[in-house]
Amino acid sequence: MKKSSVLFFLILFNSHTAFAAHSLICNIENFTIPNVDISKELRQEGKRAAANFMLDDSYWSFSFYELDKMENTYLLKDIEDLEEPQSINEQFLKNYSYRLNEEVIFDNVVLETSPIMLSDLNGLEFVLIANFIKLHPDINKNEEIFVVRVATKAHKIYFSELHVNHVTQMESTIQKAKKMIDRFSDVCSIK
Repeated sequence: MKKSSVLFFLILFNSHTAFAAHSLICNIENFTIPNVDISKELRQEGKRAAANFMLDDSYWSFSFYELDKMENTYLLKDIEDLEEPQSINEQFLKNYSYRLNEEVIFDNVVLETSPIMLSDLNGLEFVLIANFIKLHPDINKNEEIFVVRVATKAHKIYFSELHVNHVTQMESTIQKAKKMIDRFSDVCSIK
């Protein structure tokens, strides 16, 4: 009887360790930009890191999240039964885009999709351009960029996002945004 108790304890301990191994660790204090004042925060016991600042008359907002696939949030709608990372990533994008369009009133289009590494995980990057079209029918007003990166591991979904508002030079800002989200993502790791 003692042997089975020890075996049960070892299985329980090792499965807890396996779940704990998939966690987001961010050293947000290491994210710096010369001559830029950055507001930084860690929330939800380290499951969200964020940084915000003004640069070239635009507001830049970065976030990196760890979510459990079973969480009840708009970003994870219809994901709980999906197993393939590609399917999870595509549904995540669909949910993200829907939220922008329906609830935050941004009309948006996916400009590009690319494979990326998020920490050490394979994932996808989506670049969306958006506009307050419902408020301003002139497409050249209030253009915004969203860069979203998604990767999955076991029951966890990791994503980083960058939102840049008041974009005047779309192409150069997208290139700058990709470099900045790389720098921001580099201060986080998935263990």
